[in-house]
Amino acid sequence: MCDGGRYTAPFSGRATGVLGAEEITGYFFNGMKSSVEANPLSARGYPTCLEFSAASPRRISLIMGVVPIPSGFTGVRDIVRKDGATITIHGRNGEKFDVPCKVDFLAGA
Repeated sequence: MCDGGRYTAPFSGRATGVLGAEEITGYFFNGMKSSVEANPLSARGYPTCLEFSAASPRRISLIMGVVPIPSGFTGVRDIVRKDGATITIHGRNGEKFDVPCKVDFLAGA
């Protein structure tokens, strides 16, 4: 969430009360060096860098979203596909709720 602390163009301190979501394969905001070296995420099996070449083209499909959460929600345990237009978000304490989301393209369907 931005508090207006980015004073360079194009923000110029004007971006307040907004939420930014960025797609990234990296070790959070720690930069390229930390992302290509071993780090806690890559040690758990989550890639934090990708190699690209003309000989091996890649297709990268992703979904980003923000959803309202029910009162008392304790955090995400899992997100599962319910059907082609819905995902179910499972909470750490057994809560669950459905969210509209077209996920089939992730598998190339």
